[in-house]
Amino acid sequence: MSEKSYSKEEVDKILKDALKKQLKEQGRVSEDDLIKAAKEMGIDEGVVREQLKEKEAAQLQKETSFQGKQAFFIHLIVFVIANLIFLKNGFRFPGPPMMKMFPFFPWIIFLVMHGMAVFTRMKLPFCGGNCHR
Repeated sequence: MSEKSYSKEEVDKILKDALKKQLKEQGRVSEDDLIKAAKEMGIDEGVVREQLKEKEAAQLQKETSFQGKQAFFIHLIVFVIANLIFLKNGFRFPGPPMMKMFPFFPWIIFLVMHGMAVFTRMKLPFCGGNCHR
């Protein structure tokens, strides 16, 4: 008697539907149960653990990306507020106008670099290439 075989798509659908049904009843699956189930299906434990690590890394990347964007926008808001206050009050002090604007120029450079580090894949030397990623 020949054994019935299934295509990859059929296997994916059958297992996905069965897992959905079971999760509705149980809620969550532990990592150990996931590995046991994979072993029973003939999937190497190392491959499952590798996939779990990749999932964790992707989640961490997503979280740090959000935190980096949040930090950049806080930096931007502080920059705008501080410079509006400075511009409003700064010209009352004696001295050449360019000296009154001096804090603005380095700050804008670092704000642009902060934005590039957060929103692009560019590695910047002052943060070791790991600015909010």
